[in-house]
Amino acid sequence: MENIIGISAKSENAEDVLRFIEWVHASQENYDLFVYGIEGKDYTIENGRLKRLGDFYLTSDPAFWDIDYMRDETAFSRDFMAQ
Repeated sequence: MENIIGISAKSENAEDVLRFIEWVHASQENYDLFVYGIEGKDYTIENGRLKRLGDFYLTSDPAFWDIDYMRDETAFSRDFMAQ
């Protein structure tokens, strides 16, 4: 099991929330935009690793982490990312 995201049964917009979650996890481009921001403005890719250009952190919520799309970040050592 990876991550779990719950949507309240009382939500008036449960279908929209689910569509958004599915959109985030539908492609690398969607995931990058939601988690890292705009490439060239908020981050760059250098030698295959993500380098943040500022303090943009739309989300660091583990519920949205996706091992298939997470980028190797220059802010962390390769040993840390391998854990």
